[in-house]
Amino acid sequence: MKETKQSLTAGNYWVSEVKPYTEIRASFLDNSLGTSGQKVLSIISGFFLVNVFLAVIGTFWFRVNRRRAELGLRMAVGSTHRGIRGLMIGEGLMLLFLASVPALLVCGNLAYMEILSTDVMPVSVWRFAVVSLLAWLALAFVIIAACWYPSQRAARMAPAEALHYE
Repeated sequence: MKETKQSLTAGNYWVSEVKPYTEIRASFLDNSLGTSGQKVLSIISGFFLVNVFLAVIGTFWFRVNRRRAELGLRMAVGSTHRGIRGLMIGEGLMLLFLASVPALLVCGNLAYMEILSTDVMPVSVWRFAVVSLLAWLALAFVIIAACWYPSQRAARMAPAEALHYE
């Protein structure tokens, strides 16, 4: 390195090691394709989860406002704040369950017919079940988070004020 220092420098830069181009290309492709694809999928998934959250919170905000009289009557009869929140969150989870049954049937048939398979690996039953369960849990978490605030506002409402809309 001492002998070739002059010939291996260009301004403030110098050559520290030499690698074949095929090795550099393979390293670049391994790192860029895997991580950039995962980043794109993560960003798209996050975007869709935020959209689902906003849609659910908007829907339940509207539902709570339309049902103020019913919720006020429930509170006047003796329902607790926890009961009102549980009712609204339970309705959201029930709607998720009712929507997921036909969706699982359709996706299960698509996986069975290998329409969802890739060239690398076909969709196995266990992989399909695990991914479906994880997606359902993520949606359940989003629905609980989105239903909590409107149901909290409904539970804090005075029964006399809610009955006024009856």
